[in-house]
Amino acid sequence: GELEIHPVHPQSKPSIIVKAPDGAMWFTRNGDDRIGRIATDGAQRDIELPHGSAPFGLCVGPDGALWFTTMASGTVSRIGAGD
Repeated sequence: GELEIHPVHPQSKPSIIVKAPDGAMWFTRNGDDRIGRIATDGAQRDIELPHGSAPFGLCVGPDGALWFTTMASGTVSRIGAGD
């Protein structure tokens, strides 16, 4: 296969990545407090979290929703499958 590179902000510190049921790839950006998404067509978007939250753990639940933890704010959060 070919190597595809999807640049993100240099300070984002991408870490954990998972595949959603729709084929999109979601990943944590604990350096700039965001959750990133790369769609199957390569389009990128991100969800901004509260400053200093430092998202880290990430998984897709049985309902297709994305679940993640935050290191600094000590939370477990959910993003709905259609968000």
